Amino acid sequence: MYFLFVAVYVVLSFVFIVDVLRRPASELSTAGKVLWILALLLVPVFAWIVYGFWRMRQTRAQYS
Repeated sequence: MYFLFVAVYVVLSFVFIVDVLRRPASELSTAGKVLWILALLLVPVFAWIVYGFWRMRQTRAQYS
């Protein structure tokens, strides 16, 4: 069971980092990208939740 949690953490971390790095500079600066990745490493669940809300707001604003 422990290995399942580790696997989920690794996959979610990888997806999170790839998504952060793919954001264009107009949406997220280099410093912002570094801070998001550091937040992921220090407080992963909080970072996932906050980033998820931020992305949902961006998506809604884009289609408005």
